[in-house]
Amino acid sequence: MYRIDGGNDRLAAALAAPLGDRLHLNTEVVAVSHRGQNVRVSVKNGRAVSQIGCDYAVFALPATTLRRIPFMPSLPAQQHDAIANLKYGRATKTLLQFSKRFWRIPGRRAPSDRRSRSARSGTATRSSAARRASSRCSPAAAASDATQAIVAKEGPQGLARALEWLGADQAELGSVASGRVGAGTAGAP
Repeated sequence: MYRIDGGNDRLAAALAAPLGDRLHLNTEVVAVSHRGQNVRVSVKNGRAVSQIGCDYAVFALPATTLRRIPFMPSLPAQQHDAIANLKYGRATKTLLQFSKRFWRIPGRRAPSDRRSRSARSGTATRSSAARRASSRCSPAAAASDATQAIVAKEGPQGLARALEWLGADQAELGSVASGRVGAGTAGAP
């Protein structure tokens, strides 16, 4: 895994430094109002509520959080409905560090290559073990559960074995980190 000398938080601190007092930490957006070209964002820091005036506001928030922020006037119906009805699924983020970049072997098609994907999708020339490994790592909704099950039953080595079709058996498995991310559903705050 890549690490920054002195701690990974040094990256965020370096990006934040030029912003100075324009960066508000530990601050919650509690309301947004807009009139013409002016936007006013009400924020809460501790018990203090203040307002920030701006030309634009960009919200990089989960829809489940954005749903709780009142907008005056209301957002256009399509935008409001999109935020209100967005559904989240389960996902598992897994980081496997190998001793070499086995997926970059000259002459081998990239995993994202369309012809390579179709060749992996279940041809009769592959072994049943290869088909199982491919399906266990598919991007389908059940892949998160399958990944969790593989790690629970076989450990990280099982997950590496599921990547043998990609060449993982040509490298040693090093560091591993895995965890479930996101589990919101529509209507859940």
